[in-house]
This record gives sequence, C-alpha cells and structure tokens, in this order.
Amino acid sequence: MRDDEPVIVNGVRATSLPRTVVDAVMLGTFESSMEIINHVLAHGLTESELRAYCAGRRMEHARIESVLTYANPLAENGGESLVYATTIRAGFAIPELQCEFENFGHPDYPLRVDFLWRTDDGRMIVLEYDGLRKYQDLTMTRHALQENITRQASRDQMLLAQHVTKIVHCFAEDVYQPERLIAKLDQAGVPRLPQPRVLPF
Repeated sequence: MRDDEPVIVNGVRATSLPRTVVDAVMLGTFESSMEIINHVLAHGLTESELRAYCAGRRMEHARIESVLTYANPLAENGGESLVYATTIRAGFAIPELQCEFENFGHPDYPLRVDFLWRTDDGRMIVLEYDGLRKYQDLTMTRHALQENITRQASRDQMLLAQHVTKIVHCFAEDVYQPERLIAKLDQAGVPRLPQPRVLPF
C-alpha cells in the first residue's frame, strides 16, 4: 500500500483510521457501513476528514457519500445503527435520534427514546431498540425479568402521557430479518416514500 502511512496500534502496524473506515465501506453493506461511520463520527473522526482523505484517491465515492449523507453519530450502539440503516434503505422518513421526554419519577433523568418520527398530521411514533438480553437472558431470575417488564411498561406509559401516539419495540431478530422490522413500522404508520431509496450497495 503506497498511498497510506501505517499507524502503530498496540505495537502492530495497521492502516490509518480513515483508510480502515473507507476500506470497510467499500467492502461492506450499507448497514455495516452505517454502523462503522456512526461509531467513528461519535468518537472524533469528522465527515470533512473522511472526505478529505477520499478526495485525493482514485476510488468510487458514491458509497462513502451515501453513508455520510445519512450518518448520525447519536446512534448509541451498533444495533441502533443497523436499525437506522434498515429504515433508510426501506424508504421510511428519517427519524430523530435520542429525543428526550420528561421522566415523572426522576425529573433529573429524562427519558430518551432511540428513534422518533413526528408526522405531518401531528402524531409522534417512537421506536425503541431493545436488543435481546433484557427479556431473554436465561441467567435472569423470574423476579428480575418481571422487574424489567414492569419498568418498560411504566416508561411506555410516561411516553404515552406526553402525546406519543405509538411505541414500537424491536429486537435483534427484527434487524437480522428486516422484513419483520419493516412490517412493524408500516403497522405503526411511520411515513414512507413510495419507493425505497436508491443506494449504491
């Protein structure tokens, strides 16, 4: 590799962070690329630095530009980034991320929802990515499981009391089988384009 200076990470020669990110985008899917881009943007690398790195290199820029167009470093983990990318590919309206609502029991700790759509007709639709562990960890006692379910129900009630009209919970299985997530969002009435977005992936 003659066009990139290596860096030393824990004593090992490696490609630079911009080069590693660009390589991953060029070789990956839109969903995996969104996961990577959101993470690095949240941890110090900027869009302008990535674009500057790409500018002087002979490469197809469509992929990196399409991910940067939609990237949002507010996604708190890889699962949320995958959910976000799935909604984009399917043609849903772009949601807001990590929006805050009042926490009636603990005002100093507002409720933050993973995704929020505000529709033209005044509805607010929330999507929460719940992963797997919370409800299916076999090491949990029945009491701990019930506490999690009760806590989630209380949180949902507080959101509904603040004019949220629909709350959708999705899990890892819904991301790995995206038709399940798409069906949930359609059923909830999330606005959607007539056709899926055209992406170079």
